[in-house]
Amino acid sequence: MSKKPKKKDDAQKMLEYTYRDSGQEYLMRQKMLRAIVIAIVLGIALTVFIALYVAETKRVQETYRAQYDKCLVDVLADIHSYQNADGDFDLRYRMLVADVSAANS
Repeated sequence: MSKKPKKKDDAQKMLEYTYRDSGQEYLMRQKMLRAIVIAIVLGIALTVFIALYVAETKRVQETYRAQYDKCLVDVLADIHSYQNADGDFDLRYRMLVADVSAANS
């Protein structure tokens, strides 16, 4: 490859230099187009993964809420069982504490 032409160089040298630069510009345009396409694809993929993450988070929250409601129902049943029990308060108390612990977790 030739060096950058000077004003006093002949037209052939200037044409050769310009032709070489246009080839490099073409390569740079191709690289930039490839980079832009990759950025768009990655942006779309990121959006899809964020949407999937949000959907999964909502599903997990609904599952935990259902488990929490079930644990609270068990706690209420144990409280009524504890209040109406004639004996074995220790076992019923441990059941109550276990269900409250499950609801807390």
